[in-house]
Amino acid sequence: GQVRINTSAGYELTTDALHVSLAETSIASPGPVQGHGPGGELQAGQMTLSLLDGAQVLVFKGGVKLLYRRQD
Repeated sequence: GQVRINTSAGYELTTDALHVSLAETSIASPGPVQGHGPGGELQAGQMTLSLLDGAQVLVFKGGVKLLYRRQD
């Protein structure tokens, strides 16, 4: 089904499925992800969220499209 991710930075992302590893503190979408936020619209073939040196790192890959909307 539809999985929705809301971030504290104001982004809302959706995908069909997520693979989650609590042991590794990671999340991955095996397929397309799309969403929007304060910066604009986003589409990507895949997404991963992992922990790197104590910081959360969000990576989009696989035909990433970003429609940036300038803030006035």
